[in-house]
Amino acid sequence: MGNAHHHAAEERMVAVPQAIETYTSAPWFDGFRETIVVRGLEAVVRPVTEAHTWLLTIGWRCDGLLSVAERPT
Repeated sequence: MGNAHHHAAEERMVAVPQAIETYTSAPWFDGFRETIVVRGLEAVVRPVTEAHTWLLTIGWRCDGLLSVAERPT
């Protein structure tokens, strides 16, 4: 998530004007503060699997939800 923005900062890719990239698993991620709506998502095969460990399902949320505007550091 936010991969294009990360690479754009390194001048390896053109910045993407949308908050959510075209090829991303972000629409299936339920940890955003903002609501993500993607039309036609039901016709797309889910590219990720459900998390099963405590850290990936509950633990990381102890610091709060993420914003789509956040960037990797």
